[in-house]
Amino acid sequence: EGTPYYAGAMGTVNTCTAQGFVKLMFTITVPTYYASLVLQAFMGIRNNFKEENYRWIEIPIHLVAYCIPCAIAIIIAVTDNFNPSGNGCWYGKAPRGCESDPNVACQRGQDLGYLHQVVPVWTMFLYLVFPTSVVLTMGCWMKKKRKVGPATTSCGMSIIREKARRGMMRRIYIQISVYLISFWFTWALSVAITLYHAFTGDFKYILHDVAQCINMSQGFVFM
Repeated sequence: EGTPYYAGAMGTVNTCTAQGFVKLMFTITVPTYYASLVLQAFMGIRNNFKEENYRWIEIPIHLVAYCIPCAIAIIIAVTDNFNPSGNGCWYGKAPRGCESDPNVACQRGQDLGYLHQVVPVWTMFLYLVFPTSVVLTMGCWMKKKRKVGPATTSCGMSIIREKARRGMMRRIYIQISVYLISFWFTWALSVAITLYHAFTGDFKYILHDVAQCINMSQGFVFM
């Protein structure tokens, strides 16, 4: 409340910090869990779905998914870097853009150094690089296994089991690929708006709100 240049602003510094904290937490946690889902599917296929061989990764997955985002959010919160930004609160100094304008003095927010680059780099890695690499590796590995084929000396039951196993691997691979495409789709409008704003200088606020709603639907898309 009382924030200049933001129509309809309400709340306090504390509520803004809380909103930014939760938003940042889940911005990192969601792609981390998705990346872990891809990794777990790959390890399941490599280990013939014997859970005892790869169940150990569950604890590290939960620790990474919550501890790293929480640590980053705490550092940003204690340095007063959760401030009004766009249609909500996000990390950055206040007033918005003060760090790049010598005529505007920053009233809140300490220097974070390279930490402010960790979030976009980490999310882009988990959204694009890691899952794509694992899916491609999974596809190449399955293609290689298909070329080898079942042993000619295998009995009828072994051949049936091998076909069933490969059918399961193919279905999981297709499902993971669909998840990956759906994951990217939830960000398509946001990327389009950002590029449009960068090239034209015009910001589409209504489309931005729609894009935020689509981004928030990620949890429903992957249930």
